[in-house]
Amino acid sequence: MEYVTDIVTGLSWTTWAKLGLALVPPLYGSCSWSFALKLAFVFWVIETIVVVTYRLTYHPLAKYPGPFFGRITNLYGAWHSFKGDLHLCMHAAHVKYGDVVRFMPNKVLHNTNTGSRTIYQSAKVKKSNDYLVIIPTKGAYSVHTSIDKGMHARKQKVLMQGLKQESLNAFEPTMLHHVSKFCNIMLQDEGRSAKEWTSPKDVSHYCDYLALDIMGSFGFGQDFRMLDQGEYRFLATAISASNFRTGIYISTPYLSKFKLERLFYPRGYRMRQEFLNLTRRLALERAKLGKDGKKGDLFSHLIGVKDDAGREFPEHELWSEAKFLIVAGSDTSSTVLTSLFFYLARNKRCYEIVEREVRTAFSDPSQIHFSAVKESCPYLQACVKEAMRISPPAGGSMWRESEGLVVDGEYMPAGYDIGTSIYALHHKEEYFPRPFEYIPERWIKPAGEVNPDFDFVTEDSIDKAHSAFHTFSVGSRACIGRMMAYMEISNTFARIFLTMEFRKPDGPLGKVGEGRIGMGMGRERESEFQLEDHLTGTREGPFIQFRQR
Repeated sequence: MEYVTDIVTGLSWTTWAKLGLALVPPLYGSCSWSFALKLAFVFWVIETIVVVTYRLTYHPLAKYPGPFFGRITNLYGAWHSFKGDLHLCMHAAHVKYGDVVRFMPNKVLHNTNTGSRTIYQSAKVKKSNDYLVIIPTKGAYSVHTSIDKGMHARKQKVLMQGLKQESLNAFEPTMLHHVSKFCNIMLQDEGRSAKEWTSPKDVSHYCDYLALDIMGSFGFGQDFRMLDQGEYRFLATAISASNFRTGIYISTPYLSKFKLERLFYPRGYRMRQEFLNLTRRLALERAKLGKDGKKGDLFSHLIGVKDDAGREFPEHELWSEAKFLIVAGSDTSSTVLTSLFFYLARNKRCYEIVEREVRTAFSDPSQIHFSAVKESCPYLQACVKEAMRISPPAGGSMWRESEGLVVDGEYMPAGYDIGTSIYALHHKEEYFPRPFEYIPERWIKPAGEVNPDFDFVTEDSIDKAHSAFHTFSVGSRACIGRMMAYMEISNTFARIFLTMEFRKPDGPLGKVGEGRIGMGMGRERESEFQLEDHLTGTREGPFIQFRQR
């Protein structure tokens, strides 16, 4: 999509500078360089005034309200991505301006369940070209970054073969092995017995390690051994650094060519390079083993697959898929696991219901597997869903470029980006009464009849909630790994509640992850787990203590 500066003048500020320098000799004769630069600056100011005036008055999206700076520059979105409050800013914009918000010059947000489904389920949209900043090298498209609909469909079809229920069932014993190791490590504390409360642990790091170990085994047939302090522990930080960069550049793609992170975030740049080098090595090593080298891993489905022209996935695309699998396969799960620790440790009623439910359903860890947990522990499933609702792992908008689409009665012209902020939709009272409270009962049908505190819960309210629950998105680009995420989260907490107890510690460590007044816009709620939106959610804490049952 073209940027309006180019549409209005056809010139960038650098072109104006060159023009200014070229005009000086014939107009003024010989003069100083400083005068020439001043003249170029004047031209640039004139251009800026023209562009701003156009964007506020004559632009095809000018009629839609939104933040002033958002309507005139993409730097508005980049700034809030840099701060990590992009999701909160989008929510605040909807509170102030309504359901349709022009959030950046060429981007419009819609905050209704119908609008969201129209956008993400329509054939008249494509993925925004802004996501091209994610690809590690030219032409290295993954299922996530494929703008072309045919390419995306082909890649998605291949990956879905490895995510069928029978594939997940076959992998589940390996997953449970990692979960068991995680639980054992949570109980370890030098100088204390397993029956005593451990010292506080920052579970955010350990949830990252668990999710990445699981993804290493499932994706590549390789245990990263991050729970054992293996060599790959840097991955968790490197992924966060990479997402920090990408979140900014998706708002301002034209800045990506300058690689500003080299100057302003050199540590993050180095970590991202290490991450890219590792994923490339993993892809190449796995490809050398061939399709049957480690039978059953997800990558085996990518090796040797041919398109309609008889071509196999090229090396750079295998690399890009490896990068995507590691990030997407671990980030959502680890964020939800961490959020669940936060909310259950602070909601005694919910904790006790899950505890009773799990310990009634199972008497031994060997009995725990996803189908049994799903059938026997509906309240745990509701807790998982409520954590995803109130603290979605990716709370911003997944932008789609309109190809000429009517959304909730508003025509969105072709060539402009549209989307829905998941965080804003998940906190809209029309669909989720008392939206900032952690209430798993909102997903359970008899809740309003049994407990008067939840008299708002009816079959109609539950249907509305489901219609607006978009953690994994909807449509052809919805997350294809959502069942694996549910399996991982459910199995982990079922085992935790069966084999141990946990609580938040007293004192300052017990407050890590909470909101408070003075933290910034939308971060004043103590009961809400604070995520920073850098493409996906990054976080600090919570700290948790454990004790063996």
